[in-house]
Amino acid sequence: MNIPIRSHNPNIKQEQQEKLEAREFWHKLVVKIINWKDAETDSLMNKITFKEWHMYCQRMTVIDVTKGRQNALDKLEETRKTIKSHGGFE
Repeated sequence: MNIPIRSHNPNIKQEQQEKLEAREFWHKLVVKIINWKDAETDSLMNKITFKEWHMYCQRMTVIDVTKGRQNALDKLEETRKTIKSHGGFE
């Protein structure tokens, strides 16, 4: 019978916390971009910064490499234009 080993090493807990925070930030960013793209509400207050948009573009081109880089870039450009028309960039 295999018993899971639980580590009490504080470095591992710190790394796990950092990974959790990075995933949470990514999730919030994707939701923010989708909300601006769809413009579901009229009271969207937090606009997308250049840094956030740049990070989103980098991650999406890496994720979508299987369908082709140009296809991913075309979708990003379409998304950027839609968000810009809704006034979503700072």
